[in-house]
Amino acid sequence: MALKKSAQNAQEGAGRTENGLVVDNTQKEKKPVRAVQNGADNELYSDYQQYVYIGPSLPNGALKENTVLEGSFSEVLNFLSKQTDDYPQIKQLIVPVNRLAEYATKVKRGGNIISRYYKDIVSAMQGNREG
Repeated sequence: MALKKSAQNAQEGAGRTENGLVVDNTQKEKKPVRAVQNGADNELYSDYQQYVYIGPSLPNGALKENTVLEGSFSEVLNFLSKQTDDYPQIKQLIVPVNRLAEYATKVKRGGNIISRYYKDIVSAMQGNREG
């Protein structure tokens, strides 16, 4: 079962666990993270065990921006099933910890699909608040 961990400085401490131990994020070969661009693809995430949610914080603390999640990608999606039912774009905004800086930049820059998913969630939250 995936464990939810809140990261106060997820970008700065992405390579560290809560108890301060360094996590080895090296891999034999760097896999492309197409899943973020083209929809969830568990095969691409099979080598990872830590992910970061790079979307906006959801209402009522359901999921906070930069939350670090541990477990396989399918375990993480299972853990977040309620949130992904309400906001399906969440699946596209869960990235491996060692790719956080790359995708956080895309969210902020705009003009790309990652930024679009982020804005779609914000729009959906605003629509839910008004309705």
